[in-house]
Amino acid sequence: MKWISVGIAVLYAIFFAYAVHSLYRMPESRCSFEKFNATNYTQSFEACYKRQNELREKHNYVSFVMLGIISIASIIAGMYLNGSVKDGIAGGGVLLLVYASLRYWGNVGEVVRLAVLGAGLVALIIIASKRH
Repeated sequence: MKWISVGIAVLYAIFFAYAVHSLYRMPESRCSFEKFNATNYTQSFEACYKRQNELREKHNYVSFVMLGIISIASIIAGMYLNGSVKDGIAGGGVLLLVYASLRYWGNVGEVVRLAVLGAGLVALIIIASKRH
């Protein structure tokens, strides 16, 4: 792989990771504790924490799926391009899949993990078999 391909791969992965982070923001859960007295404060705090955790888990799940789809599409798109761009886009897809897996692994179920990683593996095997 040429150095330009490595540069494309790294910037491609960073670009899409940041794009998902910037454009798909986590919703905020604002809780107001002023109306609760001391006896209800703990219950309201726990309810707020639970709601915020649910929002975070959903956000992380959707982010993982989005990045997984972009990654696999990038790997497949690499089959139809030429030269350094081909290697850079496919390599960027692989890096993005690794990033998504590391970043959101704990927030998705085993079936989703298996599906995304399996699809990425199949895409890489298809590309490798078409190159030779």
